[in-house]
Amino acid sequence: MSTTLKIGYLRLLTRLGKKSLITKSVFNYPYRISLGDTFSENPYYNDQSNVGEILATAAWVIDKKNPVVFDIGGHCGFIATQLAEILRKTQPAIYSFEPVAPTFSDLVQSVVDLSLHEFIHPVPIALSNSAGFVKLNYSKRNSMLAQIIDGSKESNQRSGTEVYIAPSQTLDEFCKLAAFPDVIKIDVEGWEVHVFEGASEFLKSPANDKVGICLEWNPEALQQAHSSSRALYELLNEYRFFYLNDYEGQKIPELQEVLNLTALAHCCNLFAMKGTDQQAEIWKLNFRQLKKAFQVSV
Repeated sequence: MSTTLKIGYLRLLTRLGKKSLITKSVFNYPYRISLGDTFSENPYYNDQSNVGEILATAAWVIDKKNPVVFDIGGHCGFIATQLAEILRKTQPAIYSFEPVAPTFSDLVQSVVDLSLHEFIHPVPIALSNSAGFVKLNYSKRNSMLAQIIDGSKESNQRSGTEVYIAPSQTLDEFCKLAAFPDVIKIDVEGWEVHVFEGASEFLKSPANDKVGICLEWNPEALQQAHSSSRALYELLNEYRFFYLNDYEGQKIPELQEVLNLTALAHCCNLFAMKGTDQQAEIWKLNFRQLKKAFQVSV
């Protein structure tokens, strides 16, 4: 079915009063679409959506029993639900953080509708550099662009005009209360520096040497959040970075190590690790095997 027909089909369902749709992803696993939300619908139009991030995150823990996954910026649950299915045999614990109330409701509904409550634990907070509250701009039609507003700065309203107040917690404190992650997927529209500023104990922990981080490298969003790619690199300067994909035709080969990170001026997805060459090669092998097994492209 063409993209035009897919869009028409979803619009027809919306006019008929449907609020959601359960369908199957490129991985052949079910997922829930929140109709009317462009980014929830995106995997239906673009079946390669988020494939690189899902494969990279799964590949890091596919050989581990009971892996703990932090999905920071959980949105409506597409990535979390696909990871739960891919990692099902390992019995994962996936903590999916989503601070915007309507989007969190969609995340919870995805977990319920797909019967994945055993593996996915929705968390209605924003991770930041301090405990308290944060303010976010949000648009229901483009919910993935929800962006935390620095209280001392003006919002650019790129992500919508609706405003939500959400509780915040540091990653360090959450780890003490819940669990220490084996792998993190993070996409928080430029708030990454604040998240890792609240993770100083996590970053210094010896256990952190075995943690992988899948992240969106987005200099523009970081600037909009009144931060910078240089600040993010300095927080993660002990990591090695490997290129996944971008939105400009794969400017750097898949899985190639990036040696000059701050020279990346475009938005892309990366995977970071402190591991040895052997650990990096095992991760790459797992990535390629998953990619072949599901017959997907990144």
